[in-house]
Amino acid sequence: RIGRQIQLIDGWDDRKYMVMERCTANKFCGRGAEQAMLLGTGHADLVEGTYWRDRVWGVDLLDPERPGTNWLGCILMNHRAQIPMRRSL
Repeated sequence: RIGRQIQLIDGWDDRKYMVMERCTANKFCGRGAEQAMLLGTGHADLVEGTYWRDRVWGVDLLDPERPGTNWLGCILMNHRAQIPMRRSL
């Protein structure tokens, strides 16, 4: 709720995907428990299901007619696919 009350920086709509990509890379692409958890999902589709009508980062579970883009799930699946390549470098 607090995030909805702040003024966004100029160009946030263009930057937010890069910011989320970097944040999730820092969290899930190390060699810790988070990476093991991400790899443990195998080849499953990752979907951020929401009940708060987030149609950008997830899918709106309350409105199947307009589900959303699931950007968070897509970013995490992309990281997961790149982890084996990073290990071999």
